[in-house]
Amino acid sequence: MKDIVGGYRILDKLSQGHFGAVFTARHKESSRTYALRLVECDTLTGAKEAVGHFNKLKKLDDYCTVLSYVDAFTDIQDLNVYVCVVTPFEDGPTLNDYVLQHQGVSDEELGGLLCDLSEGLAFLHKNNITHGGLTPSNVLLWTDDFLLTRAKIADFGMARVCEHLEEWTYGGNVYKYFFKRQLGAKYFLPPECWRGTEVVLLERVDVFSLGAVICATLLHTSVNVQNRRILACFVLSGEGHLPLWHDGAAEVLQLPETPINSLLRKMLKADPKQRPDANEVLHVVSKAFGKSTTKAPRRYFRTRRVCYGFFGVVAAAFAVGIGAWNAGMFEL
Repeated sequence: MKDIVGGYRILDKLSQGHFGAVFTARHKESSRTYALRLVECDTLTGAKEAVGHFNKLKKLDDYCTVLSYVDAFTDIQDLNVYVCVVTPFEDGPTLNDYVLQHQGVSDEELGGLLCDLSEGLAFLHKNNITHGGLTPSNVLLWTDDFLLTRAKIADFGMARVCEHLEEWTYGGNVYKYFFKRQLGAKYFLPPECWRGTEVVLLERVDVFSLGAVICATLLHTSVNVQNRRILACFVLSGEGHLPLWHDGAAEVLQLPETPINSLLRKMLKADPKQRPDANEVLHVVSKAFGKSTTKAPRRYFRTRRVCYGFFGVVAAAFAVGIGAWNAGMFEL
């Protein structure tokens, strides 16, 4: 592993996933610390296409419920071709780790997380982007200025960026590859991804996946996959843990009585045309938890910190000025 990759100095290795290793890296010019993921590619041409794809994601406006992209470029090490993807460094846990560690989430946390995830997905679809592989392991959690747990959609390795809705298709072999590389993916993807044929309506794939993520969070059910405990949404049967893509599995899923129970059942429909779109999901979730969908987008939380810091400086300067003025008055 080289010490410097594309203008970034490698610091520490954070993790080794099926889609590549993730490191902390410091940008040589700005000295800022980022997360840098190295993904090995078969060909340089494929790597360049992937870089173009990630650079489209980089153009998205900064949004607090979606992980932003900073940079993407190719690199060759020991005759291997890599795509290097740079994102902000987030030191919070994933939804998967948080739920397993805390044996679930509180009602207050659940409402905030569902609003964030549905808002993030609606934002992506509005910008003609499908995620393609949403699981609890690629949802990052962070704490905002009001000490509330917030969620952010990350890991866009299966994402598609399209100009027209009719382009939203995937060949069946793409998901076969994804199933082999992503732990627990089979518990969060719909039936159409398993047929080995072209997958259309990719935005409805995301809706199904989000529904499965919500169910796994509500039920905090998990399985062991390759010696790792992961959240999973399934139905128990004589065959063991039955993923929701099996015929009728989602229909018999035992869901707790919640305000969004009926919404979840619609999101998990086997027929993608019967699932709601992301905007419908956001509307129902926001209504259930008392949040308006007509508000302005919530920007990245550090913006508020800058504002608070600015007003704090102004207030301090004002106080010093008043103190000096009073001192002058007393001297007079």
